[in-house]
Amino acid sequence: MRNGNMKLTEEQLALFQVKKQVSNTNIIKQNLAVGDIFKRENLEFSTDELVKEVDNSITEFKKHKQEYDGECVKDLSIFFGIILDT
Repeated sequence: MRNGNMKLTEEQLALFQVKKQVSNTNIIKQNLAVGDIFKRENLEFSTDELVKEVDNSITEFKKHKQEYDGECVKDLSIFFGIILDT
């Protein structure tokens, strides 16, 4: 049975943060792979779709009460725009 007031130790919190960072790194790698596939296959991705994806990403961060760097999200969208346009 779990206590609603249970507190994590510093070690548990650090482990959780590391696991979360690994998960986020894997997501970034997957996104890069998708961008590469789009480039190699000459697939198109409209700016509107890109903006929608960025908005969806921000919504997901907020939904899960996760911190995010808005500038980083925008930079990633620019990065994908460059990959997909070249």
